[in-house]
Amino acid sequence: MSKDELIHAYQLEIAYQKRMVQNLGKWFSLVFSLTGVGGMLLYYQRGQLLNVLVGIALIILGLSGMLIIGYGIYKGNLNIQKVIKHLEMTIGANT
Repeated sequence: MSKDELIHAYQLEIAYQKRMVQNLGKWFSLVFSLTGVGGMLLYYQRGQLLNVLVGIALIILGLSGMLIIGYGIYKGNLNIQKVIKHLEMTIGANT
């Protein structure tokens, strides 16, 4: 594998991983909205037990999703940095 092919392959991998982190960001926004809907249900539907329970469930699911997806974004960004560092080490070793 030539140096140019190697660099191109790493660039494709980095671009792919950045896109996946962006997708996780969209999912994060979705579960954040879910948490907001749960909070609104909890606040505005105080007298109705079913709506309060649904609101609590949405808040719990939303917060759990935010934690999991946020951790995925964090680890994804770390992985992108590792790939970039590995590319730099590989290029440095080949020159």
